[in-house]
Amino acid sequence: MDLDEGEMILIDTTIDITEQDIRHIIDISIEWEYDLSSEEGDLVYPDVKFLIKRIMDPNTHEWKSIRFTHPVRGDLEISHYGREVIEAFASSDDLPCRSLPLILFIDDFGIHRNMYRAFKGFYITPANIEYIDRRKPGNQFTLTLGPYGANMSDIVHNLEPGMSKCRGGVMININGRKTLVKAFPITITRDMLAGADNSGFYRHNTNLGCRVYKVP
Repeated sequence: MDLDEGEMILIDTTIDITEQDIRHIIDISIEWEYDLSSEEGDLVYPDVKFLIKRIMDPNTHEWKSIRFTHPVRGDLEISHYGREVIEAFASSDDLPCRSLPLILFIDDFGIHRNMYRAFKGFYITPANIEYIDRRKPGNQFTLTLGPYGANMSDIVHNLEPGMSKCRGGVMININGRKTLVKAFPITITRDMLAGADNSGFYRHNTNLGCRVYKVP
């Protein structure tokens, strides 16, 4: 397969790179809309020197469009919030800043003899503490409880204002000094049922309930 000028290929494998291995930082754009099966999928980036639009499996030598892979979380944040928001979060002598990444856990639990009237529980745990401390009940906080029959979207929308405010940063007095603290979920953990509901997929006992199936 011919490569375009400046095109780079992403290899579908895991590579461990240390900070000492980095020699130079270059700007690379990813063409998420590229369609390998259509010649009309090419987009034009006149100001881009390096471009990635295809990924290759080193074992099978199979090619596929980059749009079939999961986007990098950092790219999603920059695209949604802008680079200025991330760059503005830096500690200074006048205003110290702290990050508080959270683990958001979603699960159903029954209050009756069966799970047909289960509540949906949302819990947060600080992610920047040791695993043994994260397992302690004192470090696990109940965020909200969704009653039986409540829509998952309504529960999430109810949490959005407060979570957005924490993500943008709130002033907290820590040891007598005003500190800008940004708290945000860095990952979401849940069991199979709650994960399917939260992601908008059918559960595992349906005909096509699993999220990893490749639909032709």
